[in-house]
Amino acid sequence: MLAAWAWEPELWLWNDYQKIKKLKIHMEVKKMKKKITVEGMHCASCATNIERSLKKISGVESAKVSMMTRKAIIEADEKVTDEELKKAVARAGYKAISIE
Repeated sequence: MLAAWAWEPELWLWNDYQKIKKLKIHMEVKKMKKKITVEGMHCASCATNIERSLKKISGVESAKVSMMTRKAIIEADEKVTDEELKKAVARAGYKAISIE
């Protein structure tokens, strides 16, 4: 029996992988989508600055900002708070008017 373990370590790795995969399914973080209305944008560079600031937040997967609509669409983990989003917009030099 001991010899089989020594000669077939890939079976152990595969079994461990399957266990971890099952656990991961139960540990996935819930995602959310938020829309932020931003005040003070004047150009595409403004939108880019806000996107960069939002993407620095841990848990934010994507941030797309439209200068035309003055809106930012955020996809993030559920743990990301509205306050964190407001602070990120403020760090970029703008004001978050509302978050939906």
